[in-house]
Amino acid sequence: AAERIFGYSADELIGRNISHLMPEPYRSEHDSYLQNYLRTGQSKVIGIALVIPSVRKNGEEFPLEISVSEIFLGNQRLFTGIVRDITARKIAEEELHLHRNHLQELVDQKTRSLCEANATIVRALHEEKAIYDTNPDILYVADTQARLIKWNNKMEEVSGYAPDELMNKECVAFFPPEEKDIVSKAILRVFKEGKGDVEAHFLTKSG
Repeated sequence: AAERIFGYSADELIGRNISHLMPEPYRSEHDSYLQNYLRTGQSKVIGIALVIPSVRKNGEEFPLEISVSEIFLGNQRLFTGIVRDITARKIAEEELHLHRNHLQELVDQKTRSLCEANATIVRALHEEKAIYDTNPDILYVADTQARLIKWNNKMEEVSGYAPDELMNKECVAFFPPEEKDIVSKAILRVFKEGKGDVEAHFLTKSG
């Protein structure tokens, strides 16, 4: 496996300093790490899985995961290393990172678009309300069931009803019982023809 990873034969590597498989500055620093450990017992690499750049025989650099351990055979002190070429993993991680960034960009763009659309709607609603509230006459909007869904300040002022009382209130409720029939027919004409005129008395909350 080592021959396949690094591109060297066993004869080419046996007896050579392991730093030969590292690019600078790792190559120059490797022996000092080992000497420091032998002198102080403090390790920066022993027993720790590290990801470092390595070099193949053809000069190609690649990411290598290495785990160095210390063993004793009698009086002989040895160091063993388990290495793994993680090129494929790094490529996958980079692709995942790029994919996540792309998704985040899409989310950010969508969020900005929604915020802009919301701001436009809010502005339109404020402008519409300003038009409604500056009108001296009673203005209101009803749904297809002839129930109130929007009105201006004049409606609250004249009717005496609070906003929560007006919401979904039937339009005919603002007229005396004897006039509800003609008002209902006028409302029906609005739905069918787009216009329905009628003269009637407006009934406030106080009656």
